[in-house]
Amino acid sequence: MQESKNKMSMEKRIILGVSLLGLLAMVIGVSYAYWATNVSQKSVNKITSDCLKLNLTSESEAIRLDNAYPLTDEEANLLEPYTFTIENICNTNVNYKVNLEVMNVANRLNSSFIELQVDDQAYQKLTTYSVASESYYKNIYNDNYTVSEKYEFINGSLGAKKSKSYRIKLWMSKDVTLEDDVMNKSFISKVTVGATLRTEPLPGNMSEVANIGDYVSYTPEKTSYEIASNLTGYTSNQTINPSELNLWRVIRKNDDGSIDLVSEYVSSTEVYFKGKEGYKNYIGTLNKVAQSYETSGITSGSRYIGYDGQTENIIDETMLNITSAPWTENTTAENSPKGSEREAQGGGDMLYENDTDLVRAACGNLKAYQVNAPTTLSQYWLASRTFFYIVNSNWQFCVRGVNSYDMVSASYLYFYNNRYFEDDEAKYLRPIITLKSGIQASGDGTSESPWKVN
Repeated sequence: MQESKNKMSMEKRIILGVSLLGLLAMVIGVSYAYWATNVSQKSVNKITSDCLKLNLTSESEAIRLDNAYPLTDEEANLLEPYTFTIENICNTNVNYKVNLEVMNVANRLNSSFIELQVDDQAYQKLTTYSVASESYYKNIYNDNYTVSEKYEFINGSLGAKKSKSYRIKLWMSKDVTLEDDVMNKSFISKVTVGATLRTEPLPGNMSEVANIGDYVSYTPEKTSYEIASNLTGYTSNQTINPSELNLWRVIRKNDDGSIDLVSEYVSSTEVYFKGKEGYKNYIGTLNKVAQSYETSGITSGSRYIGYDGQTENIIDETMLNITSAPWTENTTAENSPKGSEREAQGGGDMLYENDTDLVRAACGNLKAYQVNAPTTLSQYWLASRTFFYIVNSNWQFCVRGVNSYDMVSASYLYFYNNRYFEDDEAKYLRPIITLKSGIQASGDGTSESPWKVN
């Protein structure tokens, strides 16, 4: 870079003058001044009791690029950023846009030679930003400038009495060479801000604004998902539409900022499980089905309601094939805890209670209606197995569900009555998905105006 400096000094000095409205300003060579602007909108809004006004304040010394030359990435990283704050001083929500508006001056340096970095984002050439749809520049200081180019490099929203700070850097691109037309040029630009009233609810970080029990509008990206017959033990494949479940309830806010949601409704399609294969794969299959309700970039995971670490797929079939009673006690929390041999061999669990407690606390009960028949209470699967001992020649391997009476119930898929028999059972689906941390949503969490995620 030193060699480059030497070469440049042998030629005419490159001078880059940069002026930012409300933030930074510079006159070529030795002087600079602060600029201020009135922030206004182009259209007229009729407001009875509120206002539309922003304050633009600086929080650090103005950037001064005297006798500038091309900077490497390493040198640009050492630049002191300029910090400014946009403040909404009114009681209304606003949308705002921030432009860098290039002034039309003699011997103007081409904007393509300027790099701009906002906060810690990747820097890019000024000309790669979107061309602003309108100018917000007001010549309130009679400086006789006119706008030549305008680039929108920030946009956002502010709630009433809220503020937002930004840090920016400007420098001459390392790509500039002696062959470029940069000698004795100047570049003067101003930061301008335009604001309009925001009529729709302001987006907020879900982990901050949502409460347990709130309603959330979220639509899974998949419109079709096929469940293979070998996963259910049923006679054929089955197809569901994950995207039909688009209203959810907040049941848990996790320490990492993610949020667990349970579907408010159950699926419009019943899913069948049958026999030993259905029993073996029951929980694993339900968790696979739950994954079909995820959406890239929005969710960080999923589980089927009732899952809390149970054995997903039974590998050890010893107790499923034995012709004497495998256990002589029904499933309890004490005889089938998480990780126990009995639970792993199909002896059942009580681990579903973690999710049912969460849902009852958030929704008031476990009842759920069909998504396509919102007045019809329906039974749905619960990710839990249970074992019933009747007599030495009669026992049942059952799977759990929630019935239309708000009760946890059980249905046998595989049972022994002097010999083994298989049966099938159908229920609807009610998955749980986990929203990623930092997801933004608008609304107020009511059933009439749920938090809208996508």
